[in-house]
Amino acid sequence: MVKVIKKEKFITETLGGRPCELQLHIYKRLPFDCGCGKEHKFDPYVEPLGIGTMKVLRELPILKLVILNKECGYVTLVKIKGIFSYRLESIFSCKD
Repeated sequence: MVKVIKKEKFITETLGGRPCELQLHIYKRLPFDCGCGKEHKFDPYVEPLGIGTMKVLRELPILKLVILNKECGYVTLVKIKGIFSYRLESIFSCKD
């Protein structure tokens, strides 16, 4: 289970970054642990189509993403691992 921290600490630990520039479709459906206690499958929100349940708020150095899950209301920092096959490793999470 991923560590759940306070919102203020989450914000200070994930400062900086940039809008996501990664091709997110290759990570779609990869599982990751969420602060709500469940395992979710990554489902990125695509604009302007309006599909997907998760919004990538920003991309941090060394392949890290801040993901907001609209369904449960948790924000999770995940690290993308792997070269030929990918996985998402949850670092910590907080309630939005």
